[in-house]
Amino acid sequence: MATVTYTFAGITHPSSTHVAWQGVDSDLPPASGALISTWEILTVSYALVAASDEDTYVVWTNQIDHHQLFQCDWLITVDRATVTRIDISCKAKGTAGVTNGWNLYIRNNTTPAWELVDQCPDDLEDTLIGAVTANILDYITADGHIYVLAEQIGVPGEEGNSMLEVDMTSCQLNYTPVSGFVNAGCVG
Repeated sequence: MATVTYTFAGITHPSSTHVAWQGVDSDLPPASGALISTWEILTVSYALVAASDEDTYVVWTNQIDHHQLFQCDWLITVDRATVTRIDISCKAKGTAGVTNGWNLYIRNNTTPAWELVDQCPDDLEDTLIGAVTANILDYITADGHIYVLAEQIGVPGEEGNSMLEVDMTSCQLNYTPVSGFVNAGCVG
């Protein structure tokens, strides 16, 4: 058994490996497992979410009845068929005046739907974690992507803003090494 951990350390914009997107949506979570690709964060922003260091990337809106989204697209470098466990984590804080908190989801690509893995019901910074240990291939696309979503649960009313402050996020895999594996989707 082996372990590999993915973070945003060293990632630059535009990224061809791990990508972080920000956006807003009126649904909690986005309907039908919809992926967002509104805006890839910049290189300086990747540095903010690469480690738990109290430097945060802030997604905010004053758009009435919309939630802030921070989506991670992890491109794995191991044969997806060998993955035995997916662990995701995200340290963040969600605020919106009256309704604070945030949720952490992983995308089931088979259904497709965002599945809730953990939640923070208040305005305190918290590290949410989740694990997938069954039906692993439902959560890894055929070309090796794992999608994770942090979503602020409150929405701004007629006045005010809502924010999702992301400090760090990561994805760790347990897998059985395969001899000759070159890249996600390619066996050599």
